[in-house]
Amino acid sequence: MALLRLFLLALVCLMAVPAQGHRMGRPVPIGYAGEGMASLAAQVIAVYFEEQMGREMKLVSSVSPAGCIRLILDREIPMAVVPVLAAGDPPEGIVRLKGAFGAPERSFILVMGSEAREKLEFSLVQRYVDSLTKGIDPDLWKNSEARVEAGEGVRGVAMEMLREKDLI
Repeated sequence: MALLRLFLLALVCLMAVPAQGHRMGRPVPIGYAGEGMASLAAQVIAVYFEEQMGREMKLVSSVSPAGCIRLILDREIPMAVVPVLAAGDPPEGIVRLKGAFGAPERSFILVMGSEAREKLEFSLVQRYVDSLTKGIDPDLWKNSEARVEAGEGVRGVAMEMLREKDLI
């Protein structure tokens, strides 16, 4: 009898604790093109957005920045990380967020579809981008990219970057 009470008490305690890491809904896709700094920037954004939004993010690789823009315009993904130089003036239906990720010689920006901008809380997304771009200095980006190129896992490096700067 005492064992049954102990079991029920443990069960009630477990039910009161929310599941760690559980995300509601389907993952939100973020596009990117390339390896190295592009995948690192996309992973940093994904990890940070997961923590801030409480939603799972999913990275979607594309052949080129133009491919990422096409995926947004076709409404397959709501946002993408593209090189600053490739971004230029965004086409109709694409919104360029302020702030750049990465080292100055190879930096990336986040672009969104205007439809996604209406669905997501755009001011919050811009605030998250501002926090990331101001919080991570170019040297950390360069050092982290070198670690990824040396074979370390991109997601692990991204998480360490964010922890080092107290962003997660």
